[in-house]
Amino acid sequence: MSPITRREFICRSAVLTGAAVAGAPARAHEPPSKAIIDCHTHFYDPTRPQGVPWPGKDDKILYRRIMPDTYMAFAKKLGVTGTIVLWLAGL
Repeated sequence: MSPITRREFICRSAVLTGAAVAGAPARAHEPPSKAIIDCHTHFYDPTRPQGVPWPGKDDKILYRRIMPDTYMAFAKKLGVTGTIVLWLAGL
């Protein structure tokens, strides 16, 4: 069996789960017709006065401001239509 991409795995899982719930046959080869929601995103701003605990200043790729507008610019290209945001007060 050849490896599949993360997107293919999520797509197939969503189709299979939906089919099991609806009692319909699974069609893993069809793209999802519903919204694609990314359930694991990180938003942070190391320039805020209190800084951020992660990522470290030495991380040349991640140590930059990442906010929803930055994220959606990348996600839209991949067909992602939204994300789940958890607000952690006091961090």
